[in-house]
Amino acid sequence: MSRFLPPILLWASRDALRRPGEVLLMSVAMAALVFVSATPLLVLQGLATTGDRVLDDSPSLVLRRTGTSGFVPVPVDAGIAAARSVRGVTAARPRAWGLVAGSEASWMIVGVDEMTGELLRGLDIAAPGPGQAVVGTGALAAPGMTLTLVPAGGGPPEVLRVTASLPDRSDLVGHDLVLVAWDDAVRLLGLPPGTATDLALDVFHEGEESAIRPDLESAMPWPVRIAGRTDERKSLATALARLGGVASMVLAPAVLGLVLLVLAGARDGTGRRKEVGLLKAVGWTTGDLVRLRLLRALVLAVPGIVAGLVAAFAVAIRPGLPGLVAPWMGWKGIGPRLFLDGTGVVTVLVGVAGAVLAPWLVATLWPILRDSTEDPAALLEDEP
Repeated sequence: MSRFLPPILLWASRDALRRPGEVLLMSVAMAALVFVSATPLLVLQGLATTGDRVLDDSPSLVLRRTGTSGFVPVPVDAGIAAARSVRGVTAARPRAWGLVAGSEASWMIVGVDEMTGELLRGLDIAAPGPGQAVVGTGALAAPGMTLTLVPAGGGPPEVLRVTASLPDRSDLVGHDLVLVAWDDAVRLLGLPPGTATDLALDVFHEGEESAIRPDLESAMPWPVRIAGRTDERKSLATALARLGGVASMVLAPAVLGLVLLVLAGARDGTGRRKEVGLLKAVGWTTGDLVRLRLLRALVLAVPGIVAGLVAAFAVAIRPGLPGLVAPWMGWKGIGPRLFLDGTGVVTVLVGVAGAVLAPWLVATLWPILRDSTEDPAALLEDEP
């Protein structure tokens, strides 16, 4: 195979492998540095793109009725009629959801309506009937098992039979969800008959969200609070900025590690003055020496950088290891698995690789550029 490789690359590889322990240590250090640097950045990028994708499919506006004690149930018929009377509202549907205590933990109960049923059919899952439930992976309940829930309005615990589990890929949004029939959700949440938790509204254009709110508030016969998709995007950006601040605490020691690697590369190059003098004495040009040192630096760094990037991608994007990111995300326990959108991760990977490789190459090439201008005899006489 050596005949297919340029001689100078073979020389650089053999020169680097004369000290295999150094190569192994450098590769491990590079891999660890890249992994620690890339993983939080990939998670942030994946959360941003995945969050945008989820919000694109969310309602344009969410309307909740308010009272003296906070949010109160919304009368479905009156609320939908008032919402549809506002010009610009293209659709309005009630939603029943909220936290309900279980025998071991609290779960987010969601009543299955027509839209949720369509999503379940897209996943090849039958919508739950009365007394049935479709659960996320956090419920730790397989099909055929039961789930005991305590109604929020009081009364004896209810036992639901689990008919299906949501796929792992929906874990980020469905980890602790329990999907039940609409009437079961209303009963478990303690909602009066004919009411819902809120109304999900769609408008013709996202830019109309702010303009249509005063009309909606005026059309409703009771005080309401309206939140829009734009508000959710701002909340997502704020949460990601907070996570980015936490990530900077991880990147600080990574920068220190990069500095130490750069110093190691510069020290190694400085200690090879006699080698430079010998090669120049036998006819090597400055260009040959620069190419040799460049290839040697790449042989030492590239395997570790590639390994670190692959490991970071596997942890952050495909399919994700929740145990590594749960403390950073503030989750209790293991938390959901991350199946994040990979859009834009190539830019992050290239940026991290460049940020690590560029100073390493500068540190290893600078000594050769400096020494190549000196007389070979002076370099050969240099003290070890």
